[in-house]
Amino acid sequence: MSTSFLQSLNKTMDFITVKVGSMDNNCYVLYDEQKNAVCIDPGEQSEKITACIRENGLCLKAIIVTHAHFDHILALDKVYHAFEGVTLYATDSQKAALCDSKLNLSSLACAKPYECSLPIEQMGDSLDVGSMSIKVLSTPGHTVDSVCYYTEGKLFSGDTLFAGTIGRTDFPGGDFEIMKNSLAMLKRLPLETKVCPGHGNSTEIGYETKYNPYMLQ
Repeated sequence: MSTSFLQSLNKTMDFITVKVGSMDNNCYVLYDEQKNAVCIDPGEQSEKITACIRENGLCLKAIIVTHAHFDHILALDKVYHAFEGVTLYATDSQKAALCDSKLNLSSLACAKPYECSLPIEQMGDSLDVGSMSIKVLSTPGHTVDSVCYYTEGKLFSGDTLFAGTIGRTDFPGGDFEIMKNSLAMLKRLPLETKVCPGHGNSTEIGYETKYNPYMLQ
């Protein structure tokens, strides 16, 4: 990631963390000063997510996911249909996993396997919503389709990087050697970058590079 990109971001974004589901997922609602909003990883409890958006007077414009495992996407359809003018963005590999209950593991874990039937727009290296500019970082390892989102000094890391550990690499499509390459890329982010993971507490890149055993490799 270029230094010029990091320096050019406008300081316009804030976010809300919504804890959802039996696996204690972090769903994030990002928004700018005009109340344009992006939802990251609507895992479960759609009513809780939609209530957060409405109660804060936000206008949901886009939904994105860090990867397509079922615990990050099960509320996707209901959140999408709860608002008008919402676009679901995904990378090519995410599109494949969203529409395949074996790849998103829902066929193993859910009573009703999930296969996305929503229209999906292609997501590139960055996503602009309102005045927010979100950098899309490809970080395979936990899954083939894993990405992290970087904006305004914050990294929404999904299940790639947690406080003190990393996501499992023994699921279908996981690969520890590939994960190490993804972590090496994240280590190049500014040390003060706040890490907002898919589960658990937030942390900082600087702390993880010192104390996370997987970031020391």
